[in-house]
Amino acid sequence: MELQPFKPRNPRAGYSLPEASAALGVSYKSLLTAVKNGEVRVVRFAGRDRITQAEVARVRAMLLGDDTAAA
Repeated sequence: MELQPFKPRNPRAGYSLPEASAALGVSYKSLLTAVKNGEVRVVRFAGRDRITQAEVARVRAMLLGDDTAAA
């Protein structure tokens, strides 16, 4: 499974949940469930939940089974 590079609209703010789901290649609902279960960490930015680039990289490494990409 080859994931395409994805840049958030505002890189300093991280990814919105729809942007992160597109970057990870998972459905929005699956990502939202993972956030609610505490499997994916979010930060509040301007009153909205955002996922940092580091967290997206960590989750991508977890999904692909690559432990070195999370470091």
